[in-house]
Amino acid sequence: MAKVPADGDLVRSRRGRDRDQLFLVVGHSELRCLIADGRLHPVERPKPKNARHLEVVDATTERLQEWRAKSYRPDDHELTRELEAIEAQVSGRGGAEDAQGGHDRGGGASG
Repeated sequence: MAKVPADGDLVRSRRGRDRDQLFLVVGHSELRCLIADGRLHPVERPKPKNARHLEVVDATTERLQEWRAKSYRPDDHELTRELEAIEAQVSGRGGAEDAQGGHDRGGGASG
């Protein structure tokens, strides 16, 4: 059985228009979680989502661990920045290379 998301958990939506997007759980009840991404769903107006439609993600950052330990509620800018960092980590993308478009600029000749 899947883990039920708790406050401070990083989750990925599995159903709906926001499918495959990362969110932070900022509140929950028995069947629903309040999720925020800092952009479309700010921390002050989180989206209620059925807990069965969310998957807890194992990836984390040092800052996210600190937030959980202190029960800290980040502002939208902080949350957006952390979710972007985690998404890059999960998808296997690098740092500076991806920000510049990667190594291959499309100018080389092939085979």
